[in-house]
Amino acid sequence: MKTLFLFLITLLFVTPSSGKECYKSINNFFKGVNTAYIIFKQKSVLPITGDNITLYKGEIFYKRPLQFIWRYKWGSKMEIVSDGKSIETCFDDGSCQTYSLNEESDLFPILLIVESPEIFLSKYQVVKVKQNKNAELYEFKAKDEDSYFKKVTLFFEKGTLKSFKVVQRDGTEETFIVEKIKLNIPIDSTIFRVKAHKK
Repeated sequence: MKTLFLFLITLLFVTPSSGKECYKSINNFFKGVNTAYIIFKQKSVLPITGDNITLYKGEIFYKRPLQFIWRYKWGSKMEIVSDGKSIETCFDDGSCQTYSLNEESDLFPILLIVESPEIFLSKYQVVKVKQNKNAELYEFKAKDEDSYFKKVTLFFEKGTLKSFKVVQRDGTEETFIVEKIKLNIPIDSTIFRVKAHKK
């Protein structure tokens, strides 16, 4: 978070950018990614409850196509699993919901960018680009007014994803600080199982 703050206050220049140029920057990082492992810290600001701030820690396992586990390790016990066809969300109280996966409407923006930058850029338009020698910040706005995620911000430092932020329809802001990211590491597909598919 400190790095992001320093970047914003020491910004050297601001450059407008087309979606095509943003696609290049995003694609440079995610190009050829078949698997990913991310450890993150999350800060959620909930305006409906009086700007309460909630902190979480978690991890994401991803494997192409459309297989992932989004697991909270601190602050929540929620886990979201996709086997590429179905998504299962298990909540803190132990209850779970399973439903068919719709790539365009169900994927969290960062997963949609990894899976399909083209679809992401068809759903979001770039509204702000800030760059200096070592860092880049991209802010996107949803083209559809009814989109669940209204804004998405990506921050890269020295070519590596350092944070991403989403603003939901109700004004909830979630900022994810990337503590560790590993790309194209071996991940066993058997971990991506929803209960409905377990034998």
